[in-house]
Amino acid sequence: MKPSNLEDPTWRLARRMGYAGLIPFVFLAACLWLVGPDLHPYVALSMQGYGAVIVSFLGGIHWGCLLYTSDAADEEDSV
Repeated sequence: MKPSNLEDPTWRLARRMGYAGLIPFVFLAACLWLVGPDLHPYVALSMQGYGAVIVSFLGGIHWGCLLYTSDAADEEDSV
């Protein structure tokens, strides 16, 4: 019997890593409340930079999936 997605160790690891990616956002959002006004621009810039890195990784995943599917389609056409 095939295990469900919730029992698959790879699925659990991916979900945990996704939640772990929220830690910097939560921490930096808390820092905006905790630090003085003179440090707000630096904390906001850090949050913006981290968000840009996450968006670039998501874009890379979509690009890689598209590349993989187009390579698979090319191989099917040549057979």
